[in-house]
Amino acid sequence: MKKKFLIFIFLLTILSLNCAYYNTFFNVKKFFNDAEKERLKTDDQVVSSQAKQNYTKAIQKASRLLEFYPESKYVDDALFILGKSFYYTEEYRKAKRKFEELIENFPDSKLVIDSQLWMGKTNIELRDYETAEKNFRKILSSKTDKSILEEAQFLLGGLYFHKEDYIVALSEYEIAAKMTRDKSLRSRTYYQIGECYFNLKNYSAAADAFESARRYSTDVKSEYNALYKAGITHKEMKEYDTAISVFMNLLGDIAFEDKWPECKLQVAECLEHKGEINNAISWYESITEEHPRTDEAARSYYHLGVIYEHDRFDYEKAKEYLEKAAKEYSRSEIVPLANAKNKSIQNLLALKEDIKKQEQAIARGDSVAAAMDSIAVDIDTENLTENLDEDSLRRALPDSSMMTNRDFVQNPESRLPRGESEDDEDDPRMPGNPASDNQGSQKLLLKSGKLGTPQEELIKDKLMLAEIYVFDFEQPDSALVEYRDIIEKDTTVENITKAAFSIGYIFEKFKADTVTADSIYRDLIQKYPKSTYADQARLRLNIPTISDQATNVVKDKFEKAERYYLTYNNYDEAIKQFAQIVTDYPLSEYAAKSLYSIGWIYSNELNENDKAIEVYGQLAKEYQESDYAKQVKPKLDIVEKFKSGELSLTDSTTLAANNKAEEEMRKRDEGDKVKAEIKDRKRQDRELLKTEMNKFNPRLQNPKRIIKGVQ
Repeated sequence: MKKKFLIFIFLLTILSLNCAYYNTFFNVKKFFNDAEKERLKTDDQVVSSQAKQNYTKAIQKASRLLEFYPESKYVDDALFILGKSFYYTEEYRKAKRKFEELIENFPDSKLVIDSQLWMGKTNIELRDYETAEKNFRKILSSKTDKSILEEAQFLLGGLYFHKEDYIVALSEYEIAAKMTRDKSLRSRTYYQIGECYFNLKNYSAAADAFESARRYSTDVKSEYNALYKAGITHKEMKEYDTAISVFMNLLGDIAFEDKWPECKLQVAECLEHKGEINNAISWYESITEEHPRTDEAARSYYHLGVIYEHDRFDYEKAKEYLEKAAKEYSRSEIVPLANAKNKSIQNLLALKEDIKKQEQAIARGDSVAAAMDSIAVDIDTENLTENLDEDSLRRALPDSSMMTNRDFVQNPESRLPRGESEDDEDDPRMPGNPASDNQGSQKLLLKSGKLGTPQEELIKDKLMLAEIYVFDFEQPDSALVEYRDIIEKDTTVENITKAAFSIGYIFEKFKADTVTADSIYRDLIQKYPKSTYADQARLRLNIPTISDQATNVVKDKFEKAERYYLTYNNYDEAIKQFAQIVTDYPLSEYAAKSLYSIGWIYSNELNENDKAIEVYGQLAKEYQESDYAKQVKPKLDIVEKFKSGELSLTDSTTLAANNKAEEEMRKRDEGDKVKAEIKDRKRQDRELLKTEMNKFNPRLQNPKRIIKGVQ
């Protein structure tokens, strides 16, 4: 009897243990399945916070099962769920470890092949593309279920898509499309083919692929995604009526009701692009009324603000809508744009008000300018396309005789970065703007610094207003009017040349009218040849700047002196030429080099060491930061020690030090020659490259654009 009782207790214990780990695994599956349902409600690429919470609970329960029941028959299932849960919570390294554990410890599990697939997906996210491809190729070369092979081929295309290698991705996806007979996978494959073509800007092929994805779709979600992306593609092709038809069909289907706001927004944008502004406004307003507190409502308010700013020129109304856009849905990506544009409008209105005050002060004959609070502006620039009658600005500059008694004050911050004229084709900055910050946006501080006279403040306001018109409001014509007014009203070289150059820059960059631009640039160079903006005009015309011209003159003189020394062995004339460079161009980079050359000739050719030391001393004193001064310092140190009695001629240390110094000098000289040769080769390469590039430069191809002396 006792024996039977013990057997009963044993069986009951086993049954309890089985129930315990079964219940634990049941909870693991429950939380995981709940997470999957939540994830599938949204875009596959977006895991909601609720889904992530359920994945986290599944991770906790599965980890508990592995800890307390390591011999359970559910261990491989728990590992697989852990791997997928870690994947969807973006803990990819942990996911990879769990898939590896399953494959290594349970080689006979039915989940091994699935784990290899997920290992590949995880390696893609870890950007270990080589290992991921090996995973997929290994599966494709194996004899396994056809569905697994089809999925592996699809994921192989996804690998290259993730690498943004859309050409190769296309070829892999096309193989997948031919392989599979599963309608759902075929729909997903054609959708990805459409995405590849879309990213390659082959919109026609993309539209066909999205239509195929819709045709093979097996659920409402995939059908909607394919149709919506097809509409976006037609919109990119400027086939607005076709796009509107697609979105309207989606709006007529109750199955897509939760997607109606984004479809309405697309219809409104298409109408705006078509130029049907009143109709677009009606759609935007209906979105804000029917779908408040949504991203679509915030974007609609933004579009309304842009319309009233750009098309209606009603800046107060635009400001109102932009403020609503920022408040409607704080998580919308449109909020920073709305805030920036709203700030620009505030600055525009403030500048206009200040200009009005200055004009009133001038009319009253006041000598003190009206003050205005400082306002910071973030300037974001785009290419502009407005047209303007050229004749009104053909003569952008007044006669230079007006300025003969004026001193020009250079503003180093107002210069464009130096470089070849065509190197800054994508640089939207107009000379005169402060430097860009690290993100490329520009800061403009309104009314900073000490106030000047009403006339000075008026010109300052107009300069800033013109830049805001160009860079913030896409109104270069309005900017040109302000610049022309500045030229008519101002008498300072700095402001006139800045305005004139800006006019030329607008014609060149934003209107693609290089004929008018060059006429203005040449006029500027002729009338104000020494101004900063004349140098900027020279850069635009591929003409060497004044500083470059001066450098070239000194370079020629130095090379002439070198020829006397190296070619003709005329040491006296070489020394004379080098000395003249030091006298005439003491700030030139060639001055220190010339002194070094003189010292070298005295020491190594004429054996006049006293004179060499004297020249080296001058070099070390006047150009102590130069590389040449650093080269002669060891020799000068030995001479000083000899003079002080610290060393003697018979001192072997002195001789060794002297020999060492001589050897170092020789090595440095040889190094300098090598560096000079390398630098010369690079210069020749740049000149050759420039010559080749100029073959395709429309300025130099047009005979009217050829500048004397510049090819």
